[in-house]
Amino acid sequence: MKIPFKYLPGSWGLRGKTRQIAEAEYYLSGYELDCELAKINSNNGYDLRAALIDIDLKHNKTTQYDAALAKLYNQFKYGKITAHEEELMRNTINHSYGKIDDYVFDKNQLDIDIKYNAYDDATIEKKRIDFALKHNNIDQYAADMRYAELKYNNVDDKSNLELDRLDIDFKHGKISQQDYEKKKSDLSGVAYMAMPKISWDPKDPSKTYMELDYNEHFINDLIQNGYKGTEEEIIDLWLKDVCYAVLNDMEETDVLIDRPVRSIRRDDGKTEHH
Repeated sequence: MKIPFKYLPGSWGLRGKTRQIAEAEYYLSGYELDCELAKINSNNGYDLRAALIDIDLKHNKTTQYDAALAKLYNQFKYGKITAHEEELMRNTINHSYGKIDDYVFDKNQLDIDIKYNAYDDATIEKKRIDFALKHNNIDQYAADMRYAELKYNNVDDKSNLELDRLDIDFKHGKISQQDYEKKKSDLSGVAYMAMPKISWDPKDPSKTYMELDYNEHFINDLIQNGYKGTEEEIIDLWLKDVCYAVLNDMEETDVLIDRPVRSIRRDDGKTEHH
């Protein structure tokens, strides 16, 4: 049985906190002593709670994870951090200790970000697309399409959207160079003409073969430049003019036989000329 502290000569003359510490060290030890000393030395509730959490951790009364959450709650309770900061830090703690995986962590971060920031609908949607792309919920092609749609979400004229979609299709190899150029011309309202295949025998013009691809703006341009007739007649007349011009440059106009051009319009929109 211990002699009461107040009867010890060493206690005489001690005052205030010094006396409290000496008395605690006389009666207590280990965990109980650390807790009592924390109560004596702490100036406020926040400091006391923080000290007690560290003591619990030191004496294996809690885990690192629970201690981290307890410290976080202590910071929030005493106004050291905002609710926004508390949610972000809680999410980080859960991720750091393996309580949630990368996907859930990023989703929580996104939800918290949107919750506490006054973003407009377009910004929110872009952030959601970024998240989906990062975690392979969509591929880059789908993401680019959604970005384009978002860009013109509040625009009545969608013509530029169609041009952007076309650029995306071409970028990702969804259409050929020729189809891309033709569709872009269609959307832009300009003439388009291409000859993807040409077979030319200067010794025997009857063996000439060409594949012609064009749009209605090209026909309109020809009409405005004096060509008349049906679409096939206009194209045939233009082709003859082209052939005469080529042969004239070659100084071989005598090999050109004035014969009708046989045109075949295919299902894919291209025209064969023989």
